[in-house]
Parts: sequence; C-alpha cells; structure tokens
Amino acid sequence: MKNIETRPVARLVDLQAAEDRMPESEPTLKMLKLSTIISLQDRMAALFLNKMVDQTAEQGDRLINRLLMQCLPAFIQSLSGKIIYVTDFGERSDRHEEVAAEYIEVREGDLSHRVLNRGSIFVEMPDERVVISISHFHEGMGQIASILQTRSSRDSAEFRSRWRAYTRRHNYLKNRAIFADGELVNRSRKYSWDDIYLTTQVRQAIKTHVEAFLANIDQLHEMGLKGRRGVIFSGSPGTGKTLLGKVLADTLGVSFIWVLPRHVRGPSSFHSILQLARFQSPCVLFLEDLDLFAENRESENKAVLGELMNQLDGASDTNGIVTIATTNRLEVIEKALRNRPGRFDRVLSIGPMNVASRAKLLTKLLSNISLTEDDIAYLVEQTADCSGAQVEELANTICILTLEAANGQSTQEATNLHAARSILEVAVQQICVKKDAPSLGFRLEA
Repeated sequence: MKNIETRPVARLVDLQAAEDRMPESEPTLKMLKLSTIISLQDRMAALFLNKMVDQTAEQGDRLINRLLMQCLPAFIQSLSGKIIYVTDFGERSDRHEEVAAEYIEVREGDLSHRVLNRGSIFVEMPDERVVISISHFHEGMGQIASILQTRSSRDSAEFRSRWRAYTRRHNYLKNRAIFADGELVNRSRKYSWDDIYLTTQVRQAIKTHVEAFLANIDQLHEMGLKGRRGVIFSGSPGTGKTLLGKVLADTLGVSFIWVLPRHVRGPSSFHSILQLARFQSPCVLFLEDLDLFAENRESENKAVLGELMNQLDGASDTNGIVTIATTNRLEVIEKALRNRPGRFDRVLSIGPMNVASRAKLLTKLLSNISLTEDDIAYLVEQTADCSGAQVEELANTICILTLEAANGQSTQEATNLHAARSILEVAVQQICVKKDAPSLGFRLEA
C-alpha cells in the first residue's frame, strides 16, 4: 500500500502548560486533549478509542478495498466483535456534518452483498476497539482511487494484517472467474476438456506447467523455486486459444482473472491488475490478445509494455501466479517478453486440428444428422488445415442446409435428418474452398 498522508488527528493547546496546571487530574486532561480535535470524524474516533491515534491514510486498489469491506462483518464476528455504529462525515459546508453512510450492492449470481462504499465503521471487540473509514477520490483520466483507514485502540497494523489475511481466504471473488475490473464471468454453461481438441504435446505441456504447478505451489515454494509461471498460447484465429482459457477457468479451481484489451488503459492498469492477482493468488492471469499492448519497444505502447515486464519480473511478490497470454501475431511481441523465462517460460503453438480431432468434433456436432462413415471421412478430408472454429461453422452450415431441405418438418420429425452428399458439398464449398484463404472469415497462416 502507498502511504499518501500522515498527520496528527488533533490540533492541541500547549500540552506541557496544561499538564503543569492540572497534574492531579489525568482524566480531565485527557478529555481536554480530545475536545480540542477540530474534525468531527477524528474527535468521534478519538473519543471512541479513548486515545488519540495518528491518522494514516493508505491508498489502495479500489477493488481490493471493496473486498476488504465485503469481508469485514464476518471477520469482526470471527473475533467475537460487533459493529456498533456506521456513519459518514461530510464537508458540505463550513462545518463538518454527520451524514448517512453510502453503500453499494455487489452481485454474486443470485446473491447480493451490501458493502460500505463511503463512511466510517465503529467496531467493539472484547479487548480492542477499531474505527475503519473508506472514501474515494478522482486521480484523473477517469481513474478513481480508494482510501482506507484503520485506527485501533491496540495495534492498527496488526489488525489490518489479520483482516487482509481473512479477506484473501474468504472474499466472494475467491476461486472464481472474473474480469480484471471485478465483474464475475457468467456463462450459460461450464466448459470441460471434452469441449476442446488439442495435440498430445500441447495438452501435456498445460498439464505440467499450469495444472501441476498450481497443485504443488506450496511444495515448490518450500524448495526455494520461483512461484510463478508464464505461458503464451500462439496460433491463428479460431484455433481455440480463448476456448482453452474457458476450459482452464472452469476446471482449475483457482481464481482466474480475465484481462481484455479494454481493461488496459495505460501503464497503471497493469500495476492494479497484478496487485489484484497477488491478492487472489493462487490464480491464473489470462491476457487476451497480448500483441495489442506488448508489441516491440519501438511501438507507441512502450510505457505499457515496460510496466508489464516490470510487474512480471516480480518487483513485488508474484508467487502463486500463472500468467497466460494469447496472440495471433507472436512475431510482433517484444522479444524480451516472449523469449525470457521468468516472464513467459513456454510458447505453445495452438494449430489446426489433426485428422482424429476433426473426426471426433464433426461426429459430435452432427450427431442429429444422419451421415455415413464415408460422409464423415469426406468432411474430415475437406477440412484439412481448418481451425476448430471453421469446422464448427461447417457443421452449423450443414445443419441449416439440411433443415432448409427438409421443407418445414416438425422438430420431432427433424431430430435425425439425412444430409445428402450434395448438401455436404455445398457447405464445404462455402467454408473450406481450396484457395489461399477460406471464402468465409478466417485466414490461415502459410
């Protein structure tokens, strides 16, 4: 956390003179000290804590602070404490006014969390009292910074440390797939390894450098090895790089942070994204379309590239993080990024599907269409060098043409329609025509 402000909570009279005049009345002197505090917020906090505590305001990531506030009630309950007062302090006039606290609703599927967004919480525990305050301000360029204060009658730093540890384990985003801005990734269904067809070499590399790494992260750390990995998925559009990300997000059982180009507004974006990844670790950080913000150093994005490399180098602790990036243009990625272990350790080529994979996928996608073995063999032959997306589009086209030829049969009658060879040939001509590039959409690499 970056310390952005440290100042006393009180403006006091000459304390030495006051003590000389009233040496026998310590309770009176204490009340005199507390009564001279200018701010209503600081005065209430000092009276509640029965002592003056220096105000140390720390600027933190807005999303992380939101997670801390979301977990605060349960954390306090775990310490046998209770929240006895919640309020806000405004400066809307010449005098400080107490106003209602501001909450936000955070959705988690069908559940909703009511999280304090602005205000102060007064907490009482058996052996400690704590005042927690949160506020926000604009940093510029549309960025909003979050300020979180913790003032304890015992040890503010120690309370904050325990609170952060509890939040890392119990926040509502833990072990979920989320976008870099904190939005949950909600899809209509879960993905599994049955949804994707990879070569044995690529599948084994993912098993070793992603799955096994995350499963053994604690043992690797004890052995003194680096607690981070980096993998690039490289390949033409439609070969399944994004689909592979969906499979990993739904099968790994760790936090999965999906970073799209729209989440990267400038160099500071990667600082915030890696801060979130460290807080949610063990996790996977999935960078979609790496080439859009990691071109060579001569590009206009060199400041963004520099910050990304610094963050991956581990200027801060990056243990427990697997960084996966996708790209259609590996050749434009800065060499110091793609060829440097510690940033990205492996580059996996996700190429066109092989014969066996195409046969399995076509059989699955055309299960409601009556086809002979010769028909499937014909389609497999015609889809040589095609991506998974092209094979799927071919199957969709066959289904559409077959239903069109059925001339309005009911859904029940159409559950096992027959596709004539002429229909297959038309679909192949539309999708897989043998030219320098397919007639629809995708362009294959030479």
